[in-house]
Amino acid sequence: MARFKTPPRKRPIETNDIDHIIRCYGGTTVASEMEPIQMQTSKRLSHNTLNERLEALSRRNGSLQLELSYYRKSTENAMQLREEIVRISNELLNHCIIAMLSETDFNDIKKTSYSIVNLIEEFDAKQRKAYEELVAPFQSRQTVPTIIVSEMI
Repeated sequence: MARFKTPPRKRPIETNDIDHIIRCYGGTTVASEMEPIQMQTSKRLSHNTLNERLEALSRRNGSLQLELSYYRKSTENAMQLREEIVRISNELLNHCIIAMLSETDFNDIKKTSYSIVNLIEEFDAKQRKAYEELVAPFQSRQTVPTIIVSEMI
């Protein structure tokens, strides 16, 4: 079997809300670094010593690992949500068929329906946690400026 390479992207990766939030805290993401202004700025930066270069690459490596971890968790959470929704949908369908055939009450259907709501709330909490883990290092780096108010006479 011959393997074909996918054609290169005609445009850079688009930035999303998470990229903008991380940029506000002074960090960067892969998408934000692909913007033309960022690329020009990074070309102009020169590191005087090998230690400075090594330190910059270590910081970059850490932020890439954070970003990768976030997207892995997000994908994993989405796949779990999908699997559970398929399972619950099948269960709901079975309860509906049984209820129609046996003329029983719909309490089982109601319980199964509520489990979908609970599942989505759990997914939302997992996504929020993954987001907070991604943004936390950038938030801790941000320093809040101290404003000194002098008395006016």
